[in-house]
Amino acid sequence: MSELRGRFLRFFYENREKRIVFASHMNADIDALSSIYALHSVFPNSVMAIDGKMDEPGRIFAERAGISPVKLSSLRNEDYDGLVVADTSAPSMLKSAEGWRILMIIDHHRENENSLKADIVLRDSSASATAEMVAGLLPSVSKEAAFALACGIVSDSARFKGGRTNTFKTLVSMMEIAGVDYPEVLGYGEPEPSMELKELVLRSLKKMRVERHGGYMISTVKVRDDESFVASALSDFADAAFVGRWKRSEGETKVSARGRKGMPVPLNEVMAQIGREFGGAGGGHAKAAGASAKGRPEIVLKRCVEILKGRL
Repeated sequence: MSELRGRFLRFFYENREKRIVFASHMNADIDALSSIYALHSVFPNSVMAIDGKMDEPGRIFAERAGISPVKLSSLRNEDYDGLVVADTSAPSMLKSAEGWRILMIIDHHRENENSLKADIVLRDSSASATAEMVAGLLPSVSKEAAFALACGIVSDSARFKGGRTNTFKTLVSMMEIAGVDYPEVLGYGEPEPSMELKELVLRSLKKMRVERHGGYMISTVKVRDDESFVASALSDFADAAFVGRWKRSEGETKVSARGRKGMPVPLNEVMAQIGREFGGAGGGHAKAAGASAKGRPEIVLKRCVEILKGRL
């Protein structure tokens, strides 16, 4: 991490007065939002942007924390010195970045052959969250940024399901700077869902398919929205949950995969295979991953289960 921080600080001192856009992916989550907020806080002439909308927990967090990114598609690249991308390097997750000069990528997801290209790439796939990385990169961290980063760490580590020693050290450090205790961070990092979101999860149970295989429970379901939240909710009980959403305008299925702590198969590898087989892209983390696939949800979800069974 010290080598990554050195590279970031060189970039910071050379570019801190420039007009830079700190951007993150479509359906921006709490990790993405907290990361661009903290980065923006040390570059006085910068702006925050996302590609499209936020996911529901991200929207609630941003509203409560006062974080208001603009849509990247509303900005003209000629008005800025470049783009810094956080929490993704997948072109399919940041389509509005086309035509921009990408100065830097800061990401905790694994690189693949289709990753965005940038002048500088700072990647740590062992980090539980991009917020964990950002906390260790910045020259200084304000009270507000520290609180946001603590929320991002709690959220994206799924309450430390994917944590490492440094995750806990970084969280404690950010909480001390922010002057808060864990219950307050948890309240923002895992916000109470809306009634609509609760209803979506509960109604999805009626349509959910469940299979047993080798001592593991595998669930699949198609939803109209917020597939990542539904997958996370189902994974409290299912050993692996695959949730698909059909995007009619793009002719593709978005899949979110979540696993319980005992799931031995890395779900990011399952999602990467789905992306390859269906002409899309996939990746993520061992217990939280996603993919885009050029196929109907029923077919894609069935194939998710087949791949997982073959690996168990």
